[in-house]
Amino acid sequence: MSETKISAAIRKMIRAEFPQIIFDRMHCGCVKVRGGYMKLAEPGWPDYVGFLPDGRFIGIEVKDPDGTTNKKRAELQAARLADINSKGGVGIITSSVEDCRAQLIKALMPFG
Repeated sequence: MSETKISAAIRKMIRAEFPQIIFDRMHCGCVKVRGGYMKLAEPGWPDYVGFLPDGRFIGIEVKDPDGTTNKKRAELQAARLADINSKGGVGIITSSVEDCRAQLIKALMPFG
């Protein structure tokens, strides 16, 4: 399954099973607009960003299990997820609906 299809399935699963998680797609790079280009978010941000019911930031990076990511981009993504986790947020990298579901359940478990 392609990363696009995995991402769509994950988005659908979160909206159905975890409606308390508020999130949206984060687009990075540049896009062509009327008369020029518009810069979006810096490279390295997760595919989805949002917040959990307790206010913690969440970032979800979706990967195709058979695909490859440019080394520099992979390093930026790993650093961003590590930064999110080190600051008390939840940074997830996943390549399947089942794995994402398990990581979300763990993230939503009460502390202690």
